[in-house]
Amino acid sequence: MQNRSRSTRFTLGLALILSSLACKRFNDPQSQTSSEDLAKLPQTNTLMPSSLSGPGARLVPIDIQEARYQISFDIPHHKAEGTAQLTFVMQEGGYPILLFRNAPQSLTLDGEAQALGLWQEFSPDPKAESFAFIKKNLARGEHTLTIAFEVHTPFLQWDQGGLQLMTIGSDIRELGQKPDPMVSGFLEKYVPSNYEWDQFPSHYTFVLQGASHDHKVMSNASVALDAQGQWHVDTPASFNSSALWIHILDPKHFAVREGSISGLSRSLAFTLYAPISRAEDLPRAEDILRATLARLEANLGPFPHSRYIAGLHGPSEESMEYVGGAYSDLGTLDHEIAHSYFGRGVMPAKGRDGWLDEALATWVLYPAWPAGSLESLKGTVGSASPYDSLTDSQAYTVGPSLMAYLNSLRKDQGGLMPLLRRFAEANVGRTIAWESFRDFVIADTPDIQKDLVNAAFGRAIESPSTP
Repeated sequence: MQNRSRSTRFTLGLALILSSLACKRFNDPQSQTSSEDLAKLPQTNTLMPSSLSGPGARLVPIDIQEARYQISFDIPHHKAEGTAQLTFVMQEGGYPILLFRNAPQSLTLDGEAQALGLWQEFSPDPKAESFAFIKKNLARGEHTLTIAFEVHTPFLQWDQGGLQLMTIGSDIRELGQKPDPMVSGFLEKYVPSNYEWDQFPSHYTFVLQGASHDHKVMSNASVALDAQGQWHVDTPASFNSSALWIHILDPKHFAVREGSISGLSRSLAFTLYAPISRAEDLPRAEDILRATLARLEANLGPFPHSRYIAGLHGPSEESMEYVGGAYSDLGTLDHEIAHSYFGRGVMPAKGRDGWLDEALATWVLYPAWPAGSLESLKGTVGSASPYDSLTDSQAYTVGPSLMAYLNSLRKDQGGLMPLLRRFAEANVGRTIAWESFRDFVIADTPDIQKDLVNAAFGRAIESPSTP
């Protein structure tokens, strides 16, 4: 991602594929669970943060197994209403945590209607955004939550007989600024969702009522239009809350350019599109895609996605990367493509890990970034609460400086780039904490330099805080 207030501002992304195993639902919080029942639970996601002390019970992160959403757009009345059904697992008993920026209209938990007063918010850290929890003590096990809601977001715009919706993500925290919860964040701005460490398959149905013209859905996921005129978007189990790009638009207002590129291991299909007023940007965008792909594959190996889709915007908007795609202007498109390796190939699990993909996506395109001394490295880019979804803006200065310093230490080993290629090959498709990268670097460093590497990370990141 690039924040337009700084020319080198970009942002993250990530995905760990979770197993989805059947398990028993426990409706009674006091019920006793057998060892056989517990053995059926999906394996605990080790990147999931610890539960927190709450008002009467523990506040427990959930592990979503599958999500189904239906959103109906009443175009004449400019109203969007949705229903979400989440199947999730709790690895311990307590109040379930989830993310959603809008207020629910109704709640049903394990088939029983719940009072809306049970929906509450909690702020785990002065800097972190608040999360929602349901004040109902649930047992360890699998549960189903159904939420009815209205969609209120600045990224839904109504026009004459139609609409435009974009699932724009934003995860950069400017120093000293409090983020706008309706602008910062990911899918939780539109539908009930979870933190980035959680990957799960999702299924969307979009119903457009009263439209006077055709619409089209542009997405990096699977898209289909059924006989009733409903759009269906399905994501794989590797997607998380920041991976998905959906853009519902009026096709007569957009120009599209499609083609394919021969990569190292496969042919890459691409779709580039832009408002008619910016149609002249599409050939240049294709040139950037081809040149950047060739450069990245030469340094980092085969492109990790089978296709690429990018919507183009003007220089006044923020850019953001998604899995196999981006919403970008021409000036930042190469950086968003680089995120296909770090951010949407090797994916950070939390906001406190997001500095890593921004640092790497920046440095791999600018490997001549000046390397300062060990003493010049100073930052707190990886020290936020694990419940903080946002990435510190220091990621774009301290992060590349750390990579430049590591590169200078590895002159006798061909520099940092060969190590990054091995790191990408070993971790593509996985969600990681920044400590995994540090450990990977240290393991490949001569003993005489290990203390220097460890000290460099320490000066740039500091110690993680505990919520």
